[in-house]
Amino acid sequence: MSKKKYKKSSLARRNMHKFLANRLAMLGLVLLIVVIVLSVAAPVFTKHDPAFNDATIRYQAPSSEHILGTDSIGRDLWARLIYGGRFSLIIGIASAIGTSLIGVILGCVSGYYGGKVDAVIVYISEIFYSFPQLLLVLILVGFAGRGWVNLILIFSLTGWIFGFRIVRSKILSLREETFVDACRANGIGGLSIMFRHMLPNTLGPVIVNLTLSTAGFVLNEAALSFIGLGVEAHIPTWGNMINAAKSFVVLQNYPVVWIAPGIAISLFVLGINFFGDGLRDVYDPGQ
Repeated sequence: MSKKKYKKSSLARRNMHKFLANRLAMLGLVLLIVVIVLSVAAPVFTKHDPAFNDATIRYQAPSSEHILGTDSIGRDLWARLIYGGRFSLIIGIASAIGTSLIGVILGCVSGYYGGKVDAVIVYISEIFYSFPQLLLVLILVGFAGRGWVNLILIFSLTGWIFGFRIVRSKILSLREETFVDACRANGIGGLSIMFRHMLPNTLGPVIVNLTLSTAGFVLNEAALSFIGLGVEAHIPTWGNMINAAKSFVVLQNYPVVWIAPGIAISLFVLGINFFGDGLRDVYDPGQ
């Protein structure tokens, strides 16, 4: 084994031990695994169809047949909870990946080329940053309409600023390094230098930002669905479940209808924040 490979292996081992020693990070990882397994393998954990309704069993109390009871039109709450996790997680994860891709590409181009290219991209980012993201999302949803695909696209187009700033600042410092000059001297193209040689040195903060952004987008989806501007009402998501429980009668007399999705959102957000903080400790050079 070469010395370089040994150093990489040793660093990876130290990072792994550091992460495993972080109890909150491990708790977050366990919470994430539980939520993801329940959502992905939903048919294994329930025999009920989340869309099937039976008006004769409206607001039924929790029982062996319906673990969490039923909602206002007789749909099984447990089935809607774990099936709803699928769409909420898809929206959160896909939006975080989309924002990271846009931020990484623009950050690399802006930081590497500098000059007018950098000035134009930074100016565009400042325009986006001058408006609250949720306000931009509400405006774009008003034009594009509801739907989980639309939400992913809108979240991706409005949430790339922070990732862009992280990557740009790292690329600006890296482009003066000796290995970049060596790449240019050997005739390696700009795209190859950016994405093959410089980008890997920025992946730590990007991965941390991706995990923490996922939690934010899940919360944004729930907020938009709650006010009727998110995913279509017939699609089970945690936000739609809370939306269906916003009447005063339900809040007062049938608390499980809104407590269940609220707990699911809280556990997922808590888990991914603990997990992201653990990754931040691992990749923080000051630690």
